[in-house]
This record gives sequence, structure tokens and C-alpha cells, in this order.
Amino acid sequence: MSNWPFRYQIIFLSSIPAFFIWIALTLNTVYTSLENLTSAYHQQGQMLANLIAPSCEFAIFSGDMRSLHQQLQNSVAHPNIQLIEVYNNSLHLLERVGEVTTPLLSGDEPKLTFTATIHSTVVAMDEVDSLHTKPPPLGSAVITLSPEPMIQLRQQIIQQALWVGTAALLLTLLLVLILSNRFTQVFSALRSAMKLIAAGDFSPPKQPLPSRGELGELSQDLHKMASALERNRKATLATYDQMTLRAREAERIVSIQQNKQQEPQDAGF
Repeated sequence: MSNWPFRYQIIFLSSIPAFFIWIALTLNTVYTSLENLTSAYHQQGQMLANLIAPSCEFAIFSGDMRSLHQQLQNSVAHPNIQLIEVYNNSLHLLERVGEVTTPLLSGDEPKLTFTATIHSTVVAMDEVDSLHTKPPPLGSAVITLSPEPMIQLRQQIIQQALWVGTAALLLTLLLVLILSNRFTQVFSALRSAMKLIAAGDFSPPKQPLPSRGELGELSQDLHKMASALERNRKATLATYDQMTLRAREAERIVSIQQNKQQEPQDAGF
């Protein structure tokens, strides 16, 4: 990886934590959603059992199994109820309506069977009797919920979590790509400016450099260095020009003196 371009190194190092965060958030979302789904399913099952149990009281008390069967037929029409069983207080099966076979769920199987006690109604003569008299149980109603809605909801939750997590991961990678492009452009501009300085061109860089943050400070220092080098170059050139002019002036003066010395010698001859 050390031989990779700087841009690819940024993308790779930023993608690793993003990938692990995506896995953690997806698993947490799925786990929490499934826990909430199971809790809601349990509440619904117990509520249905508590509603069905009182309706069976009169039929059990009177021994009218036909009426009990009809009531259970009406109750089993609920889309989530698969089986309803009614037992007396001796746990003897009185009536069963619905499908007996329950397919198993994969993984951790939630509780699909819920029980509610069927109490007999006792009419108390006064308030004291109503406080101390407990209605004797006539039996129990046991309902079994169908696992198909739970399985479908589980699959929907997992699929939605995967889709949302994948979209979030892709968005994160897109942001990483955009940021890496900005960083590489900045470093490319700084590198180009340094190459120009190394080549002797101390003029301001044509590409805009960052003006904020640490990179902005680096670009400002680079600009100051280039300006100082440019001033030194101009000062050096100015000094060189002055020395050249002085040397030429000195040569001209020497030449004039030599000519003056040569003239008397020529006149003597």
C-alpha cells in the first residue's frame, strides 16, 4: 500500500472504518427491529388469548360444545391465528379449531403459543364478598399464532436494513471520494508550485491554493518563500547589473587614460 498514490491511500484507509461501522449499525438495527417485532408479536398473541378466553365461559359452563365450536370458528378467522384450543380445568381438550401443524421458524424461534385462563363469573352479594370471593377457573384457552407473518416481517426488516445500510455506505464512500479529490488537488497544486520554484520560477502559482487550515498555512508559507526568493533574485540581478555598469565604466576610464598616455608618445615621433 505504501506504493499506492496518495489518493488511493486516503480512500482505502477511510473505507475500512466506514465498512466496519456499516456492519455494526446494520447488525444493531436488525437486532433491535427483530426484538421490537417479537415483543409486539407476543403482546398481540396474549391480547388475543385474553379476548377469546371470556367468550368461552358460557359455552363451557353450559356444556354447549356446538356454541363453543362456532365461537372458535369466528375467532380463528383472524389472519394471524392458526389454532385455538380450549381445555377444562382438568386439562382435558374440549375443542380444537384450526391447523394443528405449526411450521418452525429458522433461528431463534419466538413463542407462538399463548394461554389465558377462563374464569367463571361470580355474582357477589355485597362489597365484602366481592373482595374475598375469587372466581374459580373453568379451563384455559390456548391460541397458536401463524409464523408466516413473522417470517415475512423478519425478511422485510432484514432487507430494509441492508438497503438502508448499503445506501449509507455508498454515500459515505462518495463523500470520501469527494474529500480525497479535494485533498489530492491541493497537494497537486502545492507540488506543482514547488516544482516551479525548484525550476527557478518564483511567480505566484496559477492554480489556486487553499487559504484555510493547516494546508492554508503551508500554502502561505510557500508563497512567502517564493516571494522572498523572487526579491532575492531581483536584488541579485540588480546588484549584478550595477557591478556590470561599474566594470564597464572602469574599463572606459582605463581606456581613456591609456589613450592620453599614448598621444604624447605619438607627438614626439
